[in-house]
Amino acid sequence: MFPTLKGRIMWTGPVKLLPSIPRPPFLKDQEEPFGPRVLLALDNLAICKMLKQYLEWSGVSVTIALNAEETLKIVFSRSIDLVIYSTALSGRSNPLALLTGIRERGGKMPLIAIVEKDFNSYEDYIRQGVSDIIKKPLEIAELQRKIEQQLNKS
Repeated sequence: MFPTLKGRIMWTGPVKLLPSIPRPPFLKDQEEPFGPRVLLALDNLAICKMLKQYLEWSGVSVTIALNAEETLKIVFSRSIDLVIYSTALSGRSNPLALLTGIRERGGKMPLIAIVEKDFNSYEDYIRQGVSDIIKKPLEIAELQRKIEQQLNKS
């Protein structure tokens, strides 16, 4: 129950926060503020900003792209260690087109695809060079685990 006082929310019970998330192991010994460079290419700016804040808190340098063309420009103009992209990203009619564009131009960094929950075409994405796939709804712990796996491989 959350009674209000002049438009403000008043909490009547104890506040239960999520358990604190430990700093990822691959960043624990790092002294500089930004470590691996990740490109976050999603179709939702609010989610991008939230994930960027979390990942930067974890010690990852994050760049945001909101469409396929911007993603390609960033991939080939900056040094990127990992690309996380949504298959719903605007600018390409075929979700595999962005992936193909990156791989055809020589992009060798790991790619994590975020797909809809009814997704079934794993083989097509793996064949085109996706390193890992995450189904929506996105869970932070799963994303963190997959980022660690991909960065530790490269």
